[in-house]
Amino acid sequence: MGGRVTLVKLGVLRLVQYESWISSLGYDREHLVQAKQHELMGELCVRGAAIGAFAAPLTYDLAVMVLNSVRAREYARVVEGLSSISPVPLRAMIGQGDTYPKALSNVVELESFTHPELDEPTAAVYVDLNDYYGLLEGGGVYRAYEAAMSLAERLRRLAVSLGGLAVYTGGDNVLAFLPPEAVDGFAVQALAEDDVKVGVGIAPTPRMAVALSTRALAAIRREGGSKRRGLKLTHEGGTQWLERG
Repeated sequence: MGGRVTLVKLGVLRLVQYESWISSLGYDREHLVQAKQHELMGELCVRGAAIGAFAAPLTYDLAVMVLNSVRAREYARVVEGLSSISPVPLRAMIGQGDTYPKALSNVVELESFTHPELDEPTAAVYVDLNDYYGLLEGGGVYRAYEAAMSLAERLRRLAVSLGGLAVYTGGDNVLAFLPPEAVDGFAVQALAEDDVKVGVGIAPTPRMAVALSTRALAAIRREGGSKRRGLKLTHEGGTQWLERG
């Protein structure tokens, strides 16, 4: 028999009556919509980090918050605080599953969530495109933009195939969350298919896992500059170099 399956817990926030709000702004509105969406997302990121979670946009009227080891009541307080600056009501949902796509598919209203609150580790994978700024300077803005967007889409598909969720975080960076048992496979395949560095962090909370993945990327840069390789760090002090297959 295999070991116990790690369960993923995700919060999902939806802007209710989003279309009505947009329509109320008139036709010359898109700059207002973008400004408010980014304000809300910024607040969600900061408030989420304060409870050890990690938030990211899905479609801007939908946002996800990784809540592994974070209590639902803390998530509820984040939602309450964000409601004070939202132009529309917020619908707070929460889901659990053995993969990130399943957790997203299983969301229920926050007040209906009755599952036991478990302390589950989070595995975060930060992927960094090698020589992105060289491409930006030498190849031009469009080539750099196309390289970053193409990488984000490939990694999104790879993450989903392994039970994870990947989001573009800006510049040449993509951040993925995966079941801990899937991170090595994700990293090795990403290294094999793209000229990237891969930092993996496994820690008790999402925020700590992302911080470790960032630390792993910094260590790769110190060791090998722009070499194509990966490094996994754990909260307990474990270190493992990952090479492309």
